Amino acid sequence: MKKKSYLYCLFLLLLSLCLGCTLRTEHPTSLELLSAIEDAFVDIAAQSKPAIVGIIARNGSEDIYREGSGFIFRQDGHIFTNDHIVHGTDHIQVKLLDGNILDAKLIGTDIITDVAVLKVDRD
Repeated sequence: MKKKSYLYCLFLLLLSLCLGCTLRTEHPTSLELLSAIEDAFVDIAAQSKPAIVGIIARNGSEDIYREGSGFIFRQDGHIFTNDHIVHGTDHIQVKLLDGNILDAKLIGTDIITDVAVLKVDRD
């Protein structure tokens, strides 16, 4: 009987130590984790904002006018956008965050992946 009591007391002691450890360890709540993830996305968006551009594509002969967006992926002025925005157009312009509008040259497209690469020149 003493042996069972001793094991029972040992079990309670270990259980209280484990519970004490878990209660003292601070784990972030789900809301705190979601807030941290949101903050990370906001930081990434703020850092990426200068690279985001507006795309204006026209074809004068067929009266096609499309607007879309893209992003500058190289410092020399290469821009990713969607093929469906520029497909079949002959005049493409890029509107920068500072409000400047630049003429863009179509470098290449891929209809299957709906990707287009443009190039702008800016001093």
